[in-house]
Amino acid sequence: MVKELILYPDERINIASADVRNFDEELSDLVQDLKDTIEANHAEGLAAIQIAIPLSVVVAKDTEGNWHE
Repeated sequence: MVKELILYPDERINIASADVRNFDEELSDLVQDLKDTIEANHAEGLAAIQIAIPLSVVVAKDTEGNWHE
């Protein structure tokens, strides 16, 4: 699902992100939301905090179209 991007000066962008502790369906859904949001915004990558989720998760797409999570 495409999520709203959180941009500076929104204070939520400064929240410290927690480490990922559970590799479960919720994390899988978050990664998919990041991918959908990247595609919708023609971006190359996003961190979870940029969609107001304070977890240390980053998803990026390389020049060949491969996803890196």
